[in-house]
Amino acid sequence: MTERAPPAFLSRAFANLITAASNACFLLIVPAVLVRSLGPEEFAVWVLVLQISGYTALLTLGLQDAVGRYVAYHHARGDAVAAWEFVDTAFWLLCAAGLVGAVAVAVVGMRIAPLFPQVPLRLAPFARSMLWATGVTLSAGLPFVAFSGVLIGLRRNDVVAAVLGTAKFVLTILLGLIAWKSHSLLWLTLCFVAVNGLSYAALWAACRRLSGVAVGFAIPSRELLREVWRYCGTMLVWQISMLMITGLDVIIVGRVDFPAVPYYTVALVPVALLTGAMPALFSPLMQVGAAYAAQGQETLLIPLLERSTRLATVVLAVAASLLLLFEPELYSAWLGAEYGIKVAPILILVIIGHALRQIAFPYTTLLLSTNRHQQLVMSPIAEGAANVLIAVIAGREYGVIGVASAVVFGSAVGQLMNYFHNLPRTHGPHFDRRTLLVNSVCLPLLCFIPVLAWVPLCREFAFPEGSSLAVRFVLLLLCCVLAWRFAVRPVERHALLSHLRRT
Repeated sequence: MTERAPPAFLSRAFANLITAASNACFLLIVPAVLVRSLGPEEFAVWVLVLQISGYTALLTLGLQDAVGRYVAYHHARGDAVAAWEFVDTAFWLLCAAGLVGAVAVAVVGMRIAPLFPQVPLRLAPFARSMLWATGVTLSAGLPFVAFSGVLIGLRRNDVVAAVLGTAKFVLTILLGLIAWKSHSLLWLTLCFVAVNGLSYAALWAACRRLSGVAVGFAIPSRELLREVWRYCGTMLVWQISMLMITGLDVIIVGRVDFPAVPYYTVALVPVALLTGAMPALFSPLMQVGAAYAAQGQETLLIPLLERSTRLATVVLAVAASLLLLFEPELYSAWLGAEYGIKVAPILILVIIGHALRQIAFPYTTLLLSTNRHQQLVMSPIAEGAANVLIAVIAGREYGVIGVASAVVFGSAVGQLMNYFHNLPRTHGPHFDRRTLLVNSVCLPLLCFIPVLAWVPLCREFAFPEGSSLAVRFVLLLLCCVLAWRFAVRPVERHALLSHLRRT
């Protein structure tokens, strides 16, 4: 059978890239303005408060993916009633989660000074008020996650991208202007609250107009609640583990090495771009996998897993190589020479660690689409525990570099668990793991070996600036050509080029 990338899949991935582009603009423009408009301590407070407020996203319980999956699944079976019943249940669960989030934020706000004793006393009261405002706003937005899930399940990713992408672009512009004009954390906070509130209303209106969904007030049935828990219980474990992996590191740096918070935070911006681009590119696997499962065509998921993992590895390797090769120029132009120097050792560690972790994104997405993710509980717990343990121990000893080193160690633990524990459980003991590893991971990575050789070489020898830049450009181009020729299959090259021409 000839492999073919479905055009609808590529179209939905392209729509998701709009949202990723808006997030990229936010992550690139806002820090560049804030580091020049606010003092280092004010910028650190802004980062820490938004990081804590963002923890409310854990309370979504993976319900956006669940709604998207079940809407796609039931519509493929022609059962619209079951789809809307699930949406109704998810909405009221998210309302309860939003209430829990608001209460939690209020409690944490009262303890902000003991949590971060190095925060200046003059900023502690405002940090508390800012946390209450942003945290309650994000908590109030949790129920609207159900509406974005409906649109995704109906394969209207373009609408979600338009609403959320526009909101993020507007927020980026307004925050930049306010920071440039007022240099005030108060006005920045008010802008954040107002734009997010308007985006929630726009998302609801778009979903109501296109799907006709109407939320009822009936008490969810026990069967539906059990169904939600079967799907989302494991997702909750995953999200808690992801908090341990990618959420607590900034908090740990804030406690053990507070002056390094701005540098560690901006080192994570490329990581956020990578983790945002992966769902944009590969989250359409959710709908494809759910449709295959509903139609009894799960045998088609094996080649889909191999192909998507291979493409994910190539994308991650290209992005990581670009950052590792041109980090001095990129950060100096973005934030100034001082940031470029201090961020470099942190960036190398976090980029390698998070890129390695994201290789498994297609695998976990396909498991979610087929409702087999419940079998993956131990590996995220092991990875998260390893990450936090090493971050605390090494952070106390080596500061921010110790916390960054924990990212690499934790991702290695996670990938080993995937290969030796998860794949045999989810795909059976006879699944050819070696072929997946060699063809979809090792072969693409081998195409980028020259980059890994260059990084220590340029640290060892001083190259003239002009020749160094030219060599790095040639090196990146060579790696991309090798990956295009040997890692990407001909049918994938043809499908990608055809879609780009149409776009």
